Amino acid sequence: MHANSAHYAALLHIVPGSVVFDIGANSGDVTRVLATAAGRVYAFEPNPR
Repeated sequence: MHANSAHYAALLHIVPGSVVFDIGANSGDVTRVLATAAGRVYAFEPNPR
């Protein structure tokens, strides 16, 4: 996962049961981390290539 400080800052605000949107999900690395921390993750990748 190529996380940056924004990813870590966001994780501090996610509690179990949260609903999270991962826009630009790409391969889903961050999505998997979010799914562990949140209750539900909606992941979208607008560029399928």
